[in-house]
Amino acid sequence: MKKTVIDRIIPHAVGSISCLFIIAVGILVGSNKQKALIVILLLLFVAPILIFTNLHIVHDYYQYANSFWLVLCLSFSLYIIKIRASNLLFLILFIFVCWSDFSRFQQNYKKYIVDINAARNDASNQDRLDITKKIRNSTPSNSIIVLFGEDWSAEIPFYAERKSLMIPNWISSEKALEVLQNNQVYGGLDVSAVVVNQSQKISLQNIEILKTFLNAHSNLNSVIQLGYFDIYMNNSSAPY
Repeated sequence: MKKTVIDRIIPHAVGSISCLFIIAVGILVGSNKQKALIVILLLLFVAPILIFTNLHIVHDYYQYANSFWLVLCLSFSLYIIKIRASNLLFLILFIFVCWSDFSRFQQNYKKYIVDINAARNDASNQDRLDITKKIRNSTPSNSIIVLFGEDWSAEIPFYAERKSLMIPNWISSEKALEVLQNNQVYGGLDVSAVVVNQSQKISLQNIEILKTFLNAHSNLNSVIQLGYFDIYMNNSSAPY
């Protein structure tokens, strides 16, 4: 719990665990009503973590919703310090909060912005858009597509406007086979295309499963190659 709340949730919300000291000062110098409001805000922040403890331990994004209350609590504490204690103390603590947030941004979030900018220049993104256009224009809207090797990315199904069944590389071959052979997962829809991301290392077992799956769907007899991707579609609908 310490690792979840002290080391992750609070620093991600307000920059540093030391910001709790500012809230404590707000409680010390505030009026009874102000103290009560601070406590209420803290309870609103803590309550979801206590109720859904395992959820917050496993996932690092659910707490962003209730972190709003901690940010509000910190802001209110700074306001109390300004009007009831010292403008100088307020200024020092305000600068500290800004510095904490900036440091946390540099340490935890800046790298993702750099990665996103690099990804925008990745040619595979254009390949994905081309794939979605082909699927959208060449397959029935009430069909399903199967994707191998796309992990959690839902870009292709989203832009293709098709329901999908995704087989990531990290699941076991037994699980992949179990999913593909379960007719219920298709929701009564026909498979109109299969997309394979060849840039990902697909295990030999999953390659065999892919071959077996394509043999079972002999109507998908045309393959189009776009960058790292292979698209298997019906021969009569592949050109557009």
